[in-house]
Formats: sequence, structure tokens, C-alpha cells
Amino acid sequence: MEMQMGEISVKTKLQEVLGGGRFTVFHPTIKSVPLPLSKDDTTKICFYRPNGVYSFQAKVTDWYIKEQIKLCELEALSEVTKNQRRKSYRLPIVLSVVLRRLDGNEEEQAKVYKAKTVDISEHGMLLSCFHSFPDKTPISAEIKMSNMEKRVFKTEVLRCETPFMDTDPHNIVLLFLNCSEQDRAYLARFIMRQQIIARKKRGPGK
Repeated sequence: MEMQMGEISVKTKLQEVLGGGRFTVFHPTIKSVPLPLSKDDTTKICFYRPNGVYSFQAKVTDWYIKEQIKLCELEALSEVTKNQRRKSYRLPIVLSVVLRRLDGNEEEQAKVYKAKTVDISEHGMLLSCFHSFPDKTPISAEIKMSNMEKRVFKTEVLRCETPFMDTDPHNIVLLFLNCSEQDRAYLARFIMRQQIIARKKRGPGK
């Protein structure tokens, strides 16, 4: 899950449900430094499911160390609401991607960042990358679709999640921008072919 506090957005994990709307998470950190918290600080909690993005408001009630693990206790302040519906099927697949910024000066645009897809759809993709980008950053993404084919897409950063451990990569959601009907049809065919290949590998009735 993700905690959003003002302009800060950090990733954490649910540890325990205590009842009465209270629950604990691993104390969020930024670059291995615990995020400073005050009692009654409010935060937006987001979590993701295949059919959409869900969120609710919560407040900090306590923080402590239990069994050598630093925890943060929160209390829900609102009901869970669904914020977004998935527009298309997301295919879990690992593909090599080369990223280049489309904004900034010539030096920034010349830099190359390597990434791997976690999943891909007709509208965007989730990447694993050891470099972070601000939201709304325009990016050129060159995807290695196969050993023989590469495709370049213009994208924009929807969300960049800070990893729980400093040694882990960032999860970055990119949305395809100005994607032509031809490119969207190509993506749809690619995803369908991969689904067929996966079903054949599983065998009949699986």
C-alpha cells in the first residue's frame, strides 16, 4: 500500500489489523530514514487491485518498535472508495525497456535509464527501475518486444513509488501518450498472443 502525506508518497506494507478501524504498517522510510510523524497526522492510504485503485483517509495514532520492527499505527477516518477502474487487461510480463526524458536540457535528455516491465496493457505499463522520475515527466520508452523487434512509445509518469528498502527498485507507472490506433492495435495483438502462449504452456483445462 501507499501513504500519501502532502507531496510525499511512500510505499509500506500492512502488518496487522487491530480492529476498530485501527491497523499497523511498517514505519515508512525515505532512503532508509524513518519518515517523521506526529500524532494525528492525516494520510491518504492507497492500495491496488486488478479491478481498480482504492483509497481511504487515516490518521497516525502511535508508532513503536515490536519484535525489533518499527511500526506505525493508524486509524481509518473514512470508508474505502474506488478511485479508478482498470481500462484494459494488464499482462504480467518482463520486457527490457530503455527510458529517455523528453524534458529538461540536452544533457538530461541524453541520459539513458534501463528498466524492466512488470506488466503492460494497451494504455500503459508498470516498470521496475532503479531511477525515479517526478510525476507527469514525459518519457520516451523503447520496449524490446522480442529478440527481433523494438517499439518506441511516448509516455508520461503517472506514479513513481518509493521502495520500502533502499536497495530495491522503484515501481513506475507510465501512461502511453498520443498512442496511434495502429500502435494500440499492435499492443492488443501482442497481449493476446502472449495470453494464448501462456494458456498453451499451462495445457488444456488449466
